[in-house]
Amino acid sequence: MAFRDSRLKIERANEHIREVEKRIKLITAPDSQTSRVEIHAEAKVKSVHYHLKRLGDLPELALVMGDAIHNLKTALDYAWFQTISTLMPGGDVRFKFPIYPSVDQLVSALSGVSAARPRLATLILREIKPYDGGNFYLRPLHKLDIRDKHELLIPATNYGNVSGLKVKDQYRSVSGGSWGGELGEEFHIDFPQDVEIEDKGRVPFGIVFKEGPMKNMEVSDVLKEFSGTVLGVVKLLEKFVENEIA
Repeated sequence: MAFRDSRLKIERANEHIREVEKRIKLITAPDSQTSRVEIHAEAKVKSVHYHLKRLGDLPELALVMGDAIHNLKTALDYAWFQTISTLMPGGDVRFKFPIYPSVDQLVSALSGVSAARPRLATLILREIKPYDGGNFYLRPLHKLDIRDKHELLIPATNYGNVSGLKVKDQYRSVSGGSWGGELGEEFHIDFPQDVEIEDKGRVPFGIVFKEGPMKNMEVSDVLKEFSGTVLGVVKLLEKFVENEIA
């Protein structure tokens, strides 16, 4: 039995994920940043200033991220609704896909399913494992979907170092750099005034989740893992229902 509605939601989520990837490429592209050298004679300091021109796009990116996450969570709900409607018509069961903080809470929530369809309960508990400590992506997907209903999932930036920055003191040329971390639209690296800046380099950086269960993980990678996980769950439920009604 094909879970058409769930698959349509996954396809729509994948469209959003592709848009997320395009927006991230624009935000992080080399031509989306500029750099300049400033001399501060009074402090005897020379600074390389970097301007990341498209970080203001992060709220718009968050909107697309939220759409992808919501569609994936809805795909799970649709699949669960079709499963329960087919196998337990009229049953007193919640139609939201069951995701809980602990396995004990999940067992309790599935009590009605366990009584009527024990094999379905076993599938959820032992193979799908939608609880903390079980499937790595299902509980975070659920938590991010809830969070997006209250506030935008505005991501953060992270980077390891400035790439290609070269400075020359009185003796030799050396590579410069800075500690990695979250970036603002403007930041700078200071050097002694007598240092010559040979190459200002560029700032390679990624877009990561700022808060929540996937904090500091790359946004596009996580969204693709969410999508693959949800598709896997939908396929398991499809196959299970087909076998039960055969």
